Amino acid sequence: MFAGYDREKIPEIVSQYLRTISQHAINGFCPYCNGRMESTVRAYDARDVDPVSAADRSEDADDRFHDHPEVQFDCQRCIIEATLAVDHALLLAEPAVTNFYYENGILLQDCLIWEFSELNLDNVEIEHRKPIRVAVTFRIDESALTVVVNETFDVKVTDEI
Repeated sequence: MFAGYDREKIPEIVSQYLRTISQHAINGFCPYCNGRMESTVRAYDARDVDPVSAADRSEDADDRFHDHPEVQFDCQRCIIEATLAVDHALLLAEPAVTNFYYENGILLQDCLIWEFSELNLDNVEIEHRKPIRVAVTFRIDESALTVVVNETFDVKVTDEI
């Protein structure tokens, strides 16, 4: 997939590739067959799917991913599914987030997608469970932007501080 690229360009190429396939799914198109993708926000709990017994896990491992909201994208044609953490999906797709970074002197398209230290579990809050409603706060210095999404990943509220 990345053959033919200069070795020093690989991080930039991988970042662009991940943005491309993620944005396809976020925009409702399967990155494999171009079929229609439906999005569902859910609270992911690694303890529900981790085959390691609770006795074998450290307490930190349990708490790290407990209730981390993610967006699941399901293709209605080829049945491929993809998931993204809600904070990452907003970073890639929400104009208010792009504008927030721009107003704070950062052009997101010029950054590698894994360079954002603020993408962590402390900035994500499940406000309601049924139906699910998730708030994500992006921070730069003293500025903050909170974005709230519903169960279908529609942005319902943005609030800039």
